[in-house]
Amino acid sequence: MRVVETADPSDPSPLTLNLLQRIEATWGKPECPTDWIKLPSQRRWEYETAVRLLDMPSGSRVLDAGGGGGYLSYILSDSHDVTFNDRHDCYKQPPAPVQKIIGSFFTLLATGRLFNAIVCVSVLEHVPSQRRVEWFSKVQQLLLPGGVAIFTFEWHPTKVFNIGDGYTVTTQQLAELYAATQLCVTTQLVSPIIAQNSQGWRPLAVRLVKE
Repeated sequence: MRVVETADPSDPSPLTLNLLQRIEATWGKPECPTDWIKLPSQRRWEYETAVRLLDMPSGSRVLDAGGGGGYLSYILSDSHDVTFNDRHDCYKQPPAPVQKIIGSFFTLLATGRLFNAIVCVSVLEHVPSQRRVEWFSKVQQLLLPGGVAIFTFEWHPTKVFNIGDGYTVTTQQLAELYAATQLCVTTQLVSPIIAQNSQGWRPLAVRLVKE
């Protein structure tokens, strides 16, 4: 298993720059609500980093899994074929060419739809610990060959914090998940200190590839 810690891509493509500009233009506007606005620095870093790490050609088939209010789906729909998935239909963005599949992520294989990329912003920490290996396996099965998975989630090197309806992921737990998956980990980024929670956890971003 190869894990490389690196900086954000320093030379983003024109498409990525366009998506980042959409975040800049819509962030915090009432007509484009973002979730968890009480931690704007953390969530902003997660959305922007997910876009930077995605790095897929225009028209790529992207799944926004556990998409919440749908903000990332809305941003990506400007250039990608986006499918929004969440257990509940909580999509709150302006009209956009986004396909919705409402229901458990674990049942998505039944739709027969596969993806070039899967993006999960603040999802892994909400997956029950006993189902996380299965969750990684489903991600792998839903990806087309050469596809990428982007995860951002609450992380702490050693401690587990209860975040209300889930738990932060430790470095050891993450290593165990990496060992159980056939996906190749190519990038792992820790957020800057500005995105740190008052309890000391910070978001982590990971990019994996199905070879």
